[in-house]
Amino acid sequence: MHHLALHDDAKSLLSQWFDLRSEGEVPDRRFLDPVRLRHWIGMISVVHLHEGEYRLYMALHGAHAARYHGPDVSKQYLDEVTPALVRESTLAAYDMCMETLMPCYSRQTLTLGNVAHKHMERMVLPCSTDDLTRPDRFIVWVAPVRDDSGEESSLFLPFSQYETGAAGYAVPEMKVEMFSLCRDAL
Repeated sequence: MHHLALHDDAKSLLSQWFDLRSEGEVPDRRFLDPVRLRHWIGMISVVHLHEGEYRLYMALHGAHAARYHGPDVSKQYLDEVTPALVRESTLAAYDMCMETLMPCYSRQTLTLGNVAHKHMERMVLPCSTDDLTRPDRFIVWVAPVRDDSGEESSLFLPFSQYETGAAGYAVPEMKVEMFSLCRDAL
């Protein structure tokens, strides 16, 4: 991966997450306070871990996040609404957060035909309702990847078009780069 240059919005959200975290723990769910998160409210989603069958539930899908992903998937399970092409990498980010107790950053590159287009960056921030060593709530921030000039990617396909192709292109392929973030990312 090239040098990581986090979005300013992502940096400030990540900084708040680290400020509320203790070593070996994730922040308390009070991190989800709408007043604290008002600057990012349209760009974030809130996901709950439902125990038992281990399912991730999209409690709230921000308006800008929905624009990037396609339809609003609030009040739905991720395994039911995430297209097969990206389902494994989407769910893997939550697994990484639960294993490392750290935020997970990913960058997806969508390829249509033989042309690669930068697509989306995503940051998953874990928190907890009671046991701070077991994340069960996640804030998910998404935005189009910016190119070297600071411009957003010119091509954007919502989730609904991932598997079918669009505008005469072949079925898209997805490459995902994913890793945990530490305070050094700031």
